[in-house]
Amino acid sequence: MNQMSEDEKDAQSEVIRLEHELKKTCLQLEDIVREKALYKDISDAEGLPDLLDALGRQIGTVKGVDGYMINLIDPEQKTLVCEKVCLPDEYKGIEKTFLKLRFSLIFERDDPNVISFNKKEKVVINIHEDNNLSKFELKGYKRWKIFSLAVIPIFYQDQEAVGTVLVYSQKENISESMVGLVDLCLNYFCRQLGKTMRVNELVRMEQSLKKALKEQKKFLEFIEGVSSLIKVDEVYQVFMSEMLRRYGFEMASVFMKQDDQLVLQKCLASDLKYLDTVKGMDEYFSKVNYDINAFDGATATAFCQKTHILISDVMQVLHLPMSKKDKAGLAVFKTPRTFLLSPISQRDNVVGVLSLISLSEVIDVKEDDVAVIKLLCRFLGASIANAKTYETVEVQKDEIGILNKSLEQKVIELNELATKDRLTELYNFGYFQEELQRRIEEYKRCAGENYLGLVICDIDHFKNFNDTYGHIAGNIALKEVSNRVAKSARDMDIVCRYGGEEFVVILPKCNVEGAQIVAERMRSIIMAEPIEIEGDAITVTISLGCAGYQPEEAMAHFIQRADAALYKAKKSGRNRVEVADE
Repeated sequence: MNQMSEDEKDAQSEVIRLEHELKKTCLQLEDIVREKALYKDISDAEGLPDLLDALGRQIGTVKGVDGYMINLIDPEQKTLVCEKVCLPDEYKGIEKTFLKLRFSLIFERDDPNVISFNKKEKVVINIHEDNNLSKFELKGYKRWKIFSLAVIPIFYQDQEAVGTVLVYSQKENISESMVGLVDLCLNYFCRQLGKTMRVNELVRMEQSLKKALKEQKKFLEFIEGVSSLIKVDEVYQVFMSEMLRRYGFEMASVFMKQDDQLVLQKCLASDLKYLDTVKGMDEYFSKVNYDINAFDGATATAFCQKTHILISDVMQVLHLPMSKKDKAGLAVFKTPRTFLLSPISQRDNVVGVLSLISLSEVIDVKEDDVAVIKLLCRFLGASIANAKTYETVEVQKDEIGILNKSLEQKVIELNELATKDRLTELYNFGYFQEELQRRIEEYKRCAGENYLGLVICDIDHFKNFNDTYGHIAGNIALKEVSNRVAKSARDMDIVCRYGGEEFVVILPKCNVEGAQIVAERMRSIIMAEPIEIEGDAITVTISLGCAGYQPEEAMAHFIQRADAALYKAKKSGRNRVEVADE
């Protein structure tokens, strides 16, 4: 065999080196292509769902990760909300149940998501190595076949946490490299994710008022339909019939609290072919009630936790652990599909649970539908309470007329209670906020053609007044001052109690100079005539701050400027009017 010459050896080495460099370059090109595709996915995302789908696809490529949850902050509720979830195949049927699941940042301090978010650090739990886990936690992890999990906080900017990603494995410990890969995915997405969340929050704020008005209209229309019902069973019948017709469910039932149990009151079907199912429900729940205990079944859980429960397709979760009562109850339905439980409340107290079930097909229940059902269940609670009251009264024609008028008056009074201050009879702080926001939106629609003014006033030395004359005299003074402020305002002005001894006046079509004139008139009228209290004539004065709305100014800043002017008036000697800085 001929031996290679030195030149041939050098040539062969060079070929090997070039092949190595070529492979390295190809890998780099593949990385560039993947990164480019990733950036395209991010830039093409038209909203938060698309962005979360793209992030989920990247997390799903991390070897060893069997499931994940992406939770984002809801600052208004102080909770983390599950916005994206991916579970192993055996749990696919309940993925939608976890969507919108909330983790309280205040009460659920032991949850790994909350710990990671609050401490702004990664949390890794290897189940078989962590000796700090309670028996309850171990049992829960084993039930879901979790071998290990990790939670990584999502940062937007300046180390501002906006959510968490929980990943878990069913076969191995979560390694540092796995956590690093997930963290790397987040680095690509966090900036766009933060921006999208900010945009969504602005859109949500804009839509919330429209949504509230729309739901209020539905609520009032529903009140009109059942306001004349005087028997509880009629309330159940009409209410459940409407729920079945409106949302496409086939079965509805109402459970109400009696002593320490939830007892079936009525079961209703949308079609005669389901009468046997209704009969089966009545027979089963004539012997069985739910205890007021979150572990006694889904109905009891909805009651105890004051929250709705939505299961998209019950048939896909029948194999999972559940209470014996639920197992037997679902057997009555034979083919239960979509299942929705919503608590029935009277004021702030939960008194029962409405159950809606489909038997023929899965129903796509929208978030807006759930929100309206929640609202209607509050009305159901009030209607039940009213009907129970009516049932104690002898059914006579004249008395029915009186009770109907009483009910109409209660609706008016409830509306006034929601918007009026009981002592001064002025609009309350909540109404002030809504009305000022509405006036600002009106100002924007008119492109600044109309002015908008604001006056905030405060009774001078009111604490000393209370200490000297007592709180009853203080209430008399508050009522008298509020009357004078209201009388000195224009017909179009909106006078509200701001809180304590403070009042606020919204001045439509009024610039800052006009607001100053109105404020000075109020100040003069208050000071001009003493207030009579138990035979004593007591002079009361007020300090006022006024401001004119500036284009594109936030409502909070508008109020803050007027409030700063009031503070300046008080610091400058009180019993005076000051104008806010531009």
